[in-house]
Amino acid sequence: MATKKNQPAIKPFKSYEGLTLEGIAAQIVHSVLVWKTHELSTRNDCQLVVNNLIRSYHARLAARSKDPLPSSKKAITERKRGNKPIVEHAIPVACIMKHLLEKTVKGDFVDGPALIPKVMKVLDATALRAWVTKSEHNALRNLGLECCMPEGHKHPWPDRWARYRIAKIELAS
Repeated sequence: MATKKNQPAIKPFKSYEGLTLEGIAAQIVHSVLVWKTHELSTRNDCQLVVNNLIRSYHARLAARSKDPLPSSKKAITERKRGNKPIVEHAIPVACIMKHLLEKTVKGDFVDGPALIPKVMKVLDATALRAWVTKSEHNALRNLGLECCMPEGHKHPWPDRWARYRIAKIELAS
């Protein structure tokens, strides 16, 4: 790396860790406030960012856990046959995102740092994911449950596995 005389070399910043859980929650708050309060982006812009951040938060949380993700009985069988199952959220990311955008982060509330723990609480409570087969994923889609919870299942989502029960997806114990 070339440097000017008498100036130290500046190393490019590299992050191998990625965002912390608190950092991801802060980015969600920031994205929503930029859209709602400052109107510097569209709802679609915000949703795209928040969708990816929710997935990142849940993946990072799962990576910290020593417990493996639950699997459906069919996914275990498929994995033994060499087929790769799909990671499916018990509560669809679209539901989580809608709740964050409409209930947790309100546009008239501009104290972003105070919202971070509230966002983290929602993300922690919705971090359930499981391995399922493509056919089980398609069963959820065919029942209209790919992106939403069943009728009557609203936040705080007391039965977080309701979609799986309705689609008759059996999780291994």
